[in-house]
Amino acid sequence: MAIGRLSVKVGKAGKASPHAAYIARLGQYEKRLEQGEKLEASEFGNMPKWAATNPLHLWEAADAYERKNGTTYREFEIALPREMNPAQRLELVRDFVGQEIGDRHAFQFAIHTPTAAD
Repeated sequence: MAIGRLSVKVGKAGKASPHAAYIARLGQYEKRLEQGEKLEASEFGNMPKWAATNPLHLWEAADAYERKNGTTYREFEIALPREMNPAQRLELVRDFVGQEIGDRHAFQFAIHTPTAAD
């Protein structure tokens, strides 16, 4: 039986770029993939032209130019049903992004498939 969970977190200044690298398993976080973690999908969109091919440029700029008590990103953490196959999970996330974000804001997402605890 699928159990749903959604949490929304607010990212503080100075945390956007490291967090983006973490969720996409880039740089120092690539080791997690070598240790057996699974990154099922990772995408980004609505980036400005200067960050169109590398979303980390946007997150680095957000960290550099956002005021100290500002918000550099919002994170939606969603538990996706394990009963869905990878293609269904990707379609669900793309639909969510399209509905909630559309073309108004830059976005980056990753789908991780951790080992089940049960």
